[in-house]
Amino acid sequence: MPPRSPRRRAAAVSAALTACAALTATQAQAQATPAQDVITPATKFYVDPHSKAAKQALVDLGNGDIENATNMARLASWPQAEWFTKGTPDELRPEVNKLVHRARAVNRTPVLVAYNVPGRDCTR
Repeated sequence: MPPRSPRRRAAAVSAALTACAALTATQAQAQATPAQDVITPATKFYVDPHSKAAKQALVDLGNGDIENATNMARLASWPQAEWFTKGTPDELRPEVNKLVHRARAVNRTPVLVAYNVPGRDCTR
Protein backbone atom coordinates (compact mmCIF):
# COMPACT_ATOMS: atom_id res chain seq x y z
CA MET A 1 0.00 0.00 0.00
CA PRO A 2 1.48 3.40 -0.95
CA PRO A 3 2.14 5.84 1.93
CA ARG A 4 -0.59 8.39 2.55
CA SER A 5 0.01 12.07 2.15
CA PRO A 6 0.03 14.20 5.34
CA ARG A 7 -3.20 15.84 4.23
CA ARG A 8 -4.95 12.46 3.83
CA ARG A 9 -3.61 11.26 7.19
CA ALA A 10 -4.81 14.46 8.89
CA ALA A 11 -8.21 13.97 7.31
CA ALA A 12 -8.25 10.37 8.57
CA VAL A 13 -7.42 11.43 12.14
CA SER A 14 -10.02 14.18 12.01
CA ALA A 15 -12.57 11.66 10.75
CA ALA A 16 -11.63 9.25 13.55
CA LEU A 17 -12.15 11.94 16.20
CA THR A 18 -15.47 12.94 14.65
CA ALA A 19 -16.58 9.32 14.47
CA CYS A 20 -15.62 8.81 18.12
CA ALA A 21 -17.75 11.77 19.17
CA ALA A 22 -20.66 10.69 16.96
CA LEU A 23 -20.43 7.11 18.20
CA THR A 24 -20.67 8.28 21.79
CA ALA A 25 -23.80 10.28 20.99
CA THR A 26 -25.53 7.76 18.72
CA GLN A 27 -24.94 4.71 20.89
CA ALA A 28 -26.96 6.41 23.60
CA GLN A 29 -29.97 6.44 21.31
CA ALA A 30 -29.57 2.78 20.37
CA GLN A 31 -29.28 1.41 23.92
CA ALA A 32 -32.20 0.81 26.24
CA THR A 33 -31.89 2.31 29.71
CA PRO A 34 -31.80 -0.27 32.52
CA ALA A 35 -34.78 -0.10 34.85
CA GLN A 36 -32.47 0.16 37.86
CA ASP A 37 -29.03 1.57 38.55
CA VAL A 38 -27.33 -1.81 38.18
CA ILE A 39 -24.07 -2.57 36.42
CA THR A 40 -24.60 -5.41 33.93
CA PRO A 41 -22.56 -6.79 31.03
CA ALA A 42 -24.65 -4.50 28.80
CA THR A 43 -23.72 -1.34 30.75
CA LYS A 44 -22.18 1.32 28.53
CA PHE A 45 -19.62 3.52 30.26
CA TYR A 46 -19.10 7.22 29.57
CA VAL A 47 -16.37 8.32 27.16
CA ASP A 48 -15.40 11.93 27.86
CA PRO A 49 -14.99 13.76 24.54
CA HIS A 50 -12.98 16.41 26.43
CA SER A 51 -10.54 13.95 28.03
CA LYS A 52 -6.82 14.64 28.19
CA ALA A 53 -6.29 11.99 25.50
CA ALA A 54 -8.79 13.69 23.14
CA LYS A 55 -7.16 17.07 23.74
CA GLN A 56 -3.71 15.58 23.14
CA ALA A 57 -4.90 14.02 19.88
CA LEU A 58 -5.89 17.48 18.66
CA VAL A 59 -2.54 18.96 19.77
CA ASP A 60 -0.66 16.17 17.97
CA LEU A 61 -2.78 16.69 14.87
CA GLY A 62 -2.10 20.42 14.98
CA ASN A 63 1.62 19.69 15.23
CA GLY A 64 1.46 17.39 12.20
CA ASP A 65 2.19 14.26 14.26
CA ILE A 66 -0.37 12.04 12.55
CA GLU A 67 0.76 8.74 14.06
CA ASN A 68 0.52 9.97 17.66
CA ALA A 69 -2.71 11.84 16.90
CA THR A 70 -4.23 8.59 15.63
CA ASN A 71 -3.02 6.66 18.68
CA MET A 72 -4.35 9.28 21.09
CA ALA A 73 -7.71 9.42 19.27
CA ARG A 74 -7.94 5.64 19.60
CA LEU A 75 -7.12 5.87 23.32
CA ALA A 76 -9.67 8.68 23.77
CA SER A 77 -12.41 6.41 22.41
CA TRP A 78 -12.25 4.11 25.46
CA PRO A 79 -14.08 4.83 28.73
CA GLN A 80 -11.79 5.96 31.55
CA ALA A 81 -12.41 6.56 35.23
CA GLU A 82 -12.38 10.13 36.50
CA TRP A 83 -10.17 10.37 39.58
CA PHE A 84 -11.03 12.90 42.28
CA THR A 85 -7.86 13.33 44.30
CA LYS A 86 -8.13 16.72 46.03
CA GLY A 87 -10.71 18.83 47.75
CA THR A 88 -13.53 18.56 50.21
CA PRO A 89 -16.90 17.02 49.33
CA ASP A 90 -18.34 20.53 48.92
CA GLU A 91 -15.48 21.49 46.58
CA LEU A 92 -15.82 18.33 44.48
CA ARG A 93 -19.62 18.22 44.28
CA PRO A 94 -19.86 20.59 41.25
CA GLU A 95 -17.24 18.56 39.32
CA VAL A 96 -18.97 15.28 40.13
CA ASN A 97 -22.39 16.69 39.19
CA LYS A 98 -21.02 18.03 35.89
CA LEU A 99 -19.56 14.62 34.98
CA VAL A 100 -22.73 12.76 35.95
CA HIS A 101 -24.91 15.15 33.92
CA ARG A 102 -22.68 14.82 30.83
CA ALA A 103 -22.82 11.02 31.10
CA ARG A 104 -26.59 11.02 31.57
CA ALA A 105 -27.02 13.25 28.53
CA VAL A 106 -25.66 10.42 26.36
CA ASN A 107 -27.23 7.61 28.44
CA ARG A 108 -23.93 6.35 29.80
CA THR A 109 -22.58 5.38 33.21
CA PRO A 110 -19.62 7.42 34.49
CA VAL A 111 -16.84 5.77 36.48
CA LEU A 112 -15.70 7.91 39.42
CA VAL A 113 -12.84 7.23 41.82
CA ALA A 114 -12.70 8.91 45.25
CA TYR A 115 -8.98 8.76 45.91
CA ASN A 116 -8.35 11.24 48.72
CA VAL A 117 -10.03 9.28 51.49
CA PRO A 118 -8.69 10.10 55.01
CA GLY A 119 -7.24 7.16 56.90
CA ARG A 120 -6.94 5.03 53.76
CA ASP A 121 -3.69 3.13 53.28
CA CYS A 122 -0.77 5.13 54.71
CA THR A 123 -2.25 8.62 54.39
CA ARG A 124 -2.61 9.27 58.09
